[in-house]
Amino acid sequence: MTLFRSPDPPRTSRVSHFFRAPPRIPTRTDIDAVLRVTDADDHARDHLLVAVAAGTGLRVHELVALDWEQLVSEGGVRRRVHLRAEDTKGNVGGDVVLNEALRWKVARYRTWCARWGHAVEGDAPVFVSRNHRRLSVRMAQEAWRAVQRLAGIERPYPFHALRHYFGTALYRATKDLRLTQVAMRHRSASSTELYTQVGERDVEAAVERLG
Repeated sequence: MTLFRSPDPPRTSRVSHFFRAPPRIPTRTDIDAVLRVTDADDHARDHLLVAVAAGTGLRVHELVALDWEQLVSEGGVRRRVHLRAEDTKGNVGGDVVLNEALRWKVARYRTWCARWGHAVEGDAPVFVSRNHRRLSVRMAQEAWRAVQRLAGIERPYPFHALRHYFGTALYRATKDLRLTQVAMRHRSASSTELYTQVGERDVEAAVERLG
């Protein structure tokens, strides 16, 4: 019997998520570059689309499903946005939080939409196409690719990378796995671990604290 011979590979192609390579995620510099080049009237929709995705972790299909009544009330832009269960993955529903910067962007975008004749009340969609119809998932993904090219990002990220960005940034800021799990609306903490990438600087900082 050979002690150190590798066992035969399993017959299935299923691999535990613990051994997956960490996903590529945008850097803060990447996000800032995209927001900078879209900070203009002709890119207002895409600016908010990227800002909300990166600042809340919403999936692309959850973003395009948003209606104005979910974002605003008589008092202004809501701090907590309630998601309809049928619009979320696994029908889990839940809420996401808009920080002050995002609430300001939403308010500015709403003013822009009203100026261009878009409906900004009730069940009117937040993100619309040029013909005033609800933006589709495919169109949102294409818009994300286009603004990355505009920002000079040579190797574009998929839209879902914005969710990874949010989860990773939140975990690095808090070092709280449970808090990150709740914010990401994950049923299992094992799903959240995929978003909590640990970099070399994290290890260096942790080791320094030991001394």
